[in-house]
Amino acid sequence: MALLPVAIAVAVMFYTEQTAGRVDPFPYPWAPLLVQRPIESVTPATYALVAALSAWSAARVREAGTWELAPYRRPWRIIGQAVGPVVLLGWLMFLGSVAWAFVQHPTLPTPSSLLPLLLVAILTVAWAMFGFTVGHLVKPLIATPVLACGVFILVAFPHGMEPFSLRHLSGEYLVSLGPAESATVESLVAQMLPTLGLVTATGIVVWTAWNFPIRALFALVVLIVPAVAAYGIVKDWGPNPSISLDVQLVCQGEKPQVCLPAPAMGDLPEVHAEVEKAFRIIEKFALTESLPDRVEDQLAYGRFAQENTPQTAYMQLSYTHHSRERGELTRSIVQSSVQFGCDADTQKSRTVQFWLQKKLDGIPAFEHIASEDPYYTRAQYDEAVAEAERTSVKSDAEQRQWLADTKAAACQGRAS
Repeated sequence: MALLPVAIAVAVMFYTEQTAGRVDPFPYPWAPLLVQRPIESVTPATYALVAALSAWSAARVREAGTWELAPYRRPWRIIGQAVGPVVLLGWLMFLGSVAWAFVQHPTLPTPSSLLPLLLVAILTVAWAMFGFTVGHLVKPLIATPVLACGVFILVAFPHGMEPFSLRHLSGEYLVSLGPAESATVESLVAQMLPTLGLVTATGIVVWTAWNFPIRALFALVVLIVPAVAAYGIVKDWGPNPSISLDVQLVCQGEKPQVCLPAPAMGDLPEVHAEVEKAFRIIEKFALTESLPDRVEDQLAYGRFAQENTPQTAYMQLSYTHHSRERGELTRSIVQSSVQFGCDADTQKSRTVQFWLQKKLDGIPAFEHIASEDPYYTRAQYDEAVAEAERTSVKSDAEQRQWLADTKAAACQGRAS
């Protein structure tokens, strides 16, 4: 354990330089992300360190004459005692990085979030065994640096190479998990199999007492079969492995029923109120032909965009609720409900937007509009605002008629 400070320093360096800025789980803490990203950054260095230290431990065991002094002890006990502290050191590097992320963004881990941690825990043992086996055969001054560099390259470099299947077989689970996403068992099995096959095959050749041809044949089978099986899993994948959605929805209200991911439960009453306000305005002025009975947060489906149906709409509720000023969610729902069905006249469509904003929280200042559209003039702004304000004081029926007439005029002679 003399190298414990070094291991901690390595883990801290990787976390602060590569991970700290990438574990911000906006808008809510998400346990699979808080486990996967810290592990991802430190995996190659940890495997390399474990393999190199295990090779050094094997040399010390051999040079101490342990094998000759204890010929009747089972080899696995000697190996276990030698690599045990090294494995614990590797586990500590992973656990420390993950714990740091959870301290930064407090939430509770879930069973599915811990799967990548199980992967690296198993492969840490595997690389320790491989390092010990190599160190048993090769002088430590050669085995240690070669393993440190070789294992790091073997694990880290495939992520910058093609075909993409290489990155799914290296033992490093590298993927940008988003909210609601978690690792699948098959993706972790694929990462595990080639390394386990390599380590087992090496162990068969070195540590079994069978005849060499039998050992070599059996080791070849053990090396090839897991690699082929793993390739069969990942051969059709792109840069990302298979991903599962693992989040529960919590809902409130009826018509509209608003549903958010469980981590957003505290925001549900406020989000429901914003959606309900938007729906009242849409219904009052007939901004659209029909409204869905249920609104779900697209966040619950990760990167897999859902298609709206007549009964259910999928919107970025959480992101919009958190990322912008108060009331932005209501504004975005109301404004997106007005569809012209053509390449509408810009001035008339902006007049409609001003009319809607007048009903929500006021028409934005000219400077705000001009910052987004530098070609928009003060005269155009004043004309659109004046019409929007005149219309807003009319009766509901007159406003509905004005909206229909303005939409028709905005599309007159324009391409659909």
